[in-house]
Amino acid sequence: MGIIGLAGALLGLVTGLARGGRLGRLLDLEFRWLGLLVAGFLVQNALPLLAGPGVAGGAAMAAANVVAFGLFVAFAAWNLHLPGLVWFLLGSASNLLVIALNGGRMPVVMKPWVHLRPELIEALRGGQDALHVLAGPGTRLPWLADYLALPRIPTPIFSPGDLLIAIGAFLLLERGVRGVGVRTGREGGLST
Repeated sequence: MGIIGLAGALLGLVTGLARGGRLGRLLDLEFRWLGLLVAGFLVQNALPLLAGPGVAGGAAMAAANVVAFGLFVAFAAWNLHLPGLVWFLLGSASNLLVIALNGGRMPVVMKPWVHLRPELIEALRGGQDALHVLAGPGTRLPWLADYLALPRIPTPIFSPGDLLIAIGAFLLLERGVRGVGVRTGREGGLST
């Protein structure tokens, strides 16, 4: 879950609070297997810090990328009863698919509206980015790759899957703090 997903979560939290929600209502969310989400986040973000440079580190990071999105898919599948988790599942599954089919790395499709920092472009062209690869003729499912960007912002670029994850995170937190569509153990039904 990248910066776009975190931005969606933060925007959902702020929007929900602005619409009269309360942080305490998040405790009413009945997460199943929350450890899968935490493990996915740790695998995705901690392993790059632990992996060394070179081929072995790159291979470990590519494998970790696949494992992390597999954990996100499993978490979302177990939690479809929560608002927004269908979107999170679709986004995680599409990212998992494109990453797995491209050797554990997310392809980056260069488009005119994508403005990357020069050092990132060089890292992609030189194959030095362990989590991303420059898309080419052999890229599988390039329409699921990273090619979306906000205009006139140097980074980040993101995939359609990242956008779906952000929508899911937004809906989960926006509705969660408002208690909309959330089953609670105390009430046994939907709270309003």
